[in-house]
Amino acid sequence: MKKIYKYTVGIQSNQYILMSKDAQILSVQFQNDTLCLWAMVNPDNPKVRREIAVVGTGHGFDNHEFKAYLGSVQDSVYVWHIFDLGEK
Repeated sequence: MKKIYKYTVGIQSNQYILMSKDAQILSVQFQNDTLCLWAMVNPDNPKVRREIAVVGTGHGFDNHEFKAYLGSVQDSVYVWHIFDLGEK
């Protein structure tokens, strides 16, 4: 049975989140001053590392192979753009 899980995302360029294989990322938003990611997962699937990139407006970044753009979020005067780099 699939479920929706919430994960905390740090404001840093690249990071890994441990989640179920083949999870479908649904949304990225701030909740109570914390950047969070929601994904539809099958908890019975094995866990994999999912690489997420957070890039600020005007910040440089390496030419990654982004699998998907997940969205942009506003954080006071900053805007962060979040990308999925896939399972590792």
